Amino acid sequence: MSDSEIVDAFEEIEGPFAGASEIAEFFGHTRQWAHQRLSELHEDGTVNKKKTGKQSVVWWVED
Repeated sequence: MSDSEIVDAFEEIEGPFAGASEIAEFFGHTRQWAHQRLSELHEDGTVNKKKTGKQSVVWWVED
């Protein structure tokens, strides 16, 4: 999946935030794959993240 395909997925997923599991399901990959790709996109400033629990993170794209 390209970076732009992952960013575009946020428009298809209901709600302003997405979990790695939602991104994984959307693309048919594992949660670990999605978390890694989202982390890479966060490092380059493409997506934002917030830790919401001990092991929970939500991700989003600014408009």
